[in-house]
Amino acid sequence: MRRLLTGFLCLALVFVAGFAGYRGYKIWKQKHLVKMAQAFIARSDAPNALLCLRQALQSNPNNLEACRLMASFAEAARSPQAVIWRSRLVELRPDSLPDRLALARTALAAGDAVTAQKALTGMKESQQKTAVYQLMAGAIDLSAHRFSEAEQHISEAARLEPTNAACQLDLATLRLRKEDPLARAQARATMNTLAANPTVRCEALRQLTIDALRNTNTAIALVFSDNLLKETNSVFTDRMLHLDILRAATNIGQGTFLARLQFESAGNPAKAYEVAKWMLAATRAGTTLAWIKSLPAATRTNLPVPLAEADCYMALKDWAGLLTSSASQIWGDLDCMRLTCRARAYKEQGQAGSEKAEWLAAMKAAQTRRELLVQLYNTTTGWRWAPEREDVLWAIVNRFPKEQWAVQALTAWLFEEKRTRSLLTLFGQTVQNDSTNMAALNNLAITALLLEAWEKKPHELAQAAYAKSPTNASFASTYAYSLLVQKKPEAALKTIERLKPEQLAEPSIAAYYGIILTASGHGDKAKNYLDLASKAKLLPEEEKLVEKARKKS
Repeated sequence: MRRLLTGFLCLALVFVAGFAGYRGYKIWKQKHLVKMAQAFIARSDAPNALLCLRQALQSNPNNLEACRLMASFAEAARSPQAVIWRSRLVELRPDSLPDRLALARTALAAGDAVTAQKALTGMKESQQKTAVYQLMAGAIDLSAHRFSEAEQHISEAARLEPTNAACQLDLATLRLRKEDPLARAQARATMNTLAANPTVRCEALRQLTIDALRNTNTAIALVFSDNLLKETNSVFTDRMLHLDILRAATNIGQGTFLARLQFESAGNPAKAYEVAKWMLAATRAGTTLAWIKSLPAATRTNLPVPLAEADCYMALKDWAGLLTSSASQIWGDLDCMRLTCRARAYKEQGQAGSEKAEWLAAMKAAQTRRELLVQLYNTTTGWRWAPEREDVLWAIVNRFPKEQWAVQALTAWLFEEKRTRSLLTLFGQTVQNDSTNMAALNNLAITALLLEAWEKKPHELAQAAYAKSPTNASFASTYAYSLLVQKKPEAALKTIERLKPEQLAEPSIAAYYGIILTASGHGDKAKNYLDLASKAKLLPEEEKLVEKARKKS
């Protein structure tokens, strides 16, 4: 027996040693692959660097340095995949201020304000008291044209770091967009002063160029742009901005400059994408598509160029061409977008079966990643695809219940469509995810009352919400109606009349007040409130209740 036990112990030790050795080898291999990738990057060998990083991530998807380098590659390529990699870093290090700021910056550059705001919202209170946070919060507000809120954030950043030139620059950038001519003049003076500061010179010249172009002063815009392009740290997008100015000025040199940028970008997918986007907006889609097809295969087939190619086919309404070109393409993490484009092509051709198959495949490809679902939401919204947009919202609500913007958007849509049963499901799920959400509790109560869904215990829900906030007009009207349903008209009237007169005059509240007044034998008084109810957006069941009360009053 002792020999048997000794044998088992020896085998266990060998297994543990082997496992430890294998684990040690895996860790070494990951580090080695990342080091090799860094060496390839230093030699500007992007293909081999990416190959090493993909192998490292295959071995360990949570490798921070590999994820960070992939994010940098995607940003350099102007690829929407950058948001995915930055989101991954925040998932791995939720308390990292630099990673959250990087995600917000990348998402904002990609036009994804929802993800940018989400990145900031998740920061600790202490992190929100920093200048970098305030500057990013201001940038998000500025992108949404919330100028007053943006100025508050940027002014706070300037207060926290009064010697930081970046704070002064952002404040001047904001004020360049004000309606007050004096404020704009002062901002230009500040920006010209900042243009002498080497730290922010390029950005100051960039903003002065944009300001001049926005005000159709192309002569001054060209002067600022020429100075910007002379700077050694100007970027390719500055040359694209120069092309915008030449076009606005109907300058004869526009064609030559465009040809120069086309030549420069031919071997670089990120630059080629920028040129293609500009051409698609400024010239014909056919011309843009022909240029894309003339690019080397290594450029044309790498993201984000296929995105621009798909846009060209859609602009041309060449749905067969879009299906053919996208059939063999590989969009990596963005494959849900390729499938969505294919779904649109089938929809436009009336092929419902194929359209549905591609759309379901797109949803499946995106369902585990919030940022991909956000991209699908933005796309379906832009295309005015109502059913598909609803699919995406349900997916976000189901998988990411903390995304309140999705709950609000879905609520608004279902209410607009007067789909009470679907609203009941949504509110039920919201309460299940967060039982402290009194607004959702109240909404669940009223929809359950309207649909007579007694299994939801609406009377208890209405009472709980009202007890928490008896001065809330919506909560009070729901609880009062609950009392009325329980055949307690006097108690219902007493409850709703505790509200202020101005609250009772709100159309949606007036509807319930009129219903309760009628049921309590005050038909004459109810008429005025039932008339006010006609201004409210009501669900079908509410409309029937109001109409019934009108007939009795």
